[in-house]
Amino acid sequence: MRRTVLIATAVAVVLATAGAGLAMSEESPDGVTHTGRPAAATVENHDAELAAWVRTQQIEGFRQHAEDVETLRAAAYIAALEKEAARQAEADAARAAEQAAATVSRSAPATGGGGAGGTAACIRQRESGGDYSINTGNGYYGAYQFNQNTWNNAVTSMGRGDLAGTPPSSASPADQDAAFNHLYAGGAGASHWGGAC
Repeated sequence: MRRTVLIATAVAVVLATAGAGLAMSEESPDGVTHTGRPAAATVENHDAELAAWVRTQQIEGFRQHAEDVETLRAAAYIAALEKEAARQAEADAARAAEQAAATVSRSAPATGGGGAGGTAACIRQRESGGDYSINTGNGYYGAYQFNQNTWNNAVTSMGRGDLAGTPPSSASPADQDAAFNHLYAGGAGASHWGGAC
C-alpha cells in the first residue's frame, strides 16, 4: 500500500513537472522569448523517463515481494522442522519409557521372591547371610552367590549387558535382586538355588 502511494505521488510530480514544461518559455536562436509548447522530443523524453522509472519501481516491488514470500516460506519450513523434531523427541521419550517399563516387568520379583522378604530373602540369607558384597573366594559372588557365567547370561538376557563381566558382588543390591528375579521367574530358581525356601 505504501509503495503504491509513493509511486502515485512520484507519477503526479513528474506529470506536474511535464505540464509546467508545456507552458514554459522558450528562447529562440534569435534571442526572442516565446511561450508555448516545448518540442515533441522533450515530451517524449519525459514520457520515456517516467515509464522507465515506473518499470524500475515495479521491478523493485516485485523483487521485495518475492523476498518477503521467500522469507515466509523459510520461516514456515523451519517451524515445520522444529515441530517434527519435537514430535520425534516425544516419540523417542515414549519409546524409552516403554522399554524401561518392559525391563522392569521382566525383572519383577517372582511370586514370594525379591526385595526384603519372601523366597529371595530366604535364598540371600542361606547363600551369603544377606551380604551383597561378599566374595567367598570359591567362584561365587554377591548375595545370591552367582558364578560369573550365570551372572553374565542373566544380566545380558534381561537387557543389562553393561553389567556382564562385572563381578556380581560389585553390582548394586538392586541389580543383584533384578538378576535373581529374572532367573527365578524364568524357571531357573530350583536348578540354581536348591533347598527349601
